[in-house]
Amino acid sequence: MRDILDSGFDDTYAYSGQILDYEQFVVLMRELILTIGLSFLAVALVVSFITGSLPVTGLVMLAVILVDLFLLALIHYWDLTLNNIIIVQLVIGLGVSVDYSAHIAHTYLITQAPEEMTRA
Repeated sequence: MRDILDSGFDDTYAYSGQILDYEQFVVLMRELILTIGLSFLAVALVVSFITGSLPVTGLVMLAVILVDLFLLALIHYWDLTLNNIIIVQLVIGLGVSVDYSAHIAHTYLITQAPEEMTRA
């Protein structure tokens, strides 16, 4: 289809809902890797800035990576087709897991140990 469009008349283009569907699958994996990769980079930078601790940032990133891997595994086992809606849901899942993990990590860093625990 692309060859026909490229060798066609000047200043013409083809439009169809099916062409949009096919073109979606041409760039799907590249966009998935780019979106998830940039999201992980942004999460690592923000969490390291907020916590100020590399080990805690590493644990938060591990939790986020595991959540996304589990979501990808569910996509496979539920026999879903990887499409743009699924990719948006993966990015949303990444954001929710960051929210949860970063709050737990931040609370861990700022909470003082009780007096009874420090005497022992």
